[in-house]
Amino acid sequence: MANQIVLYGIGGAGTQFVAIEYQIVNNSRGLPIRARWRYLLGIAGLMMACNPTIEHVYAILNRKGLAQEYRDSVFDRHNSLESRYIFRDMLEREGERIL
Repeated sequence: MANQIVLYGIGGAGTQFVAIEYQIVNNSRGLPIRARWRYLLGIAGLMMACNPTIEHVYAILNRKGLAQEYRDSVFDRHNSLESRYIFRDMLEREGERIL
């Protein structure tokens, strides 16, 4: 888990800022996100090309509880923007915006 980087593709206002897609990248050497920048940029570009509703892609190091935070934002019973804003804010604070 600790040796993974997760890329999240976030939609815009039309999709209510939901996390549309994610990709898990192995990081066996434990390098920081900046050291894998070109590789992550390529994957982010493919994510956006395959799904044009993605407006931004964020990279974050995998950690305990990250998957649950993702599920809480995507599968919210009330379909509220608040849970999606909280998830996006967490990505902006703890991760890095790729595209």
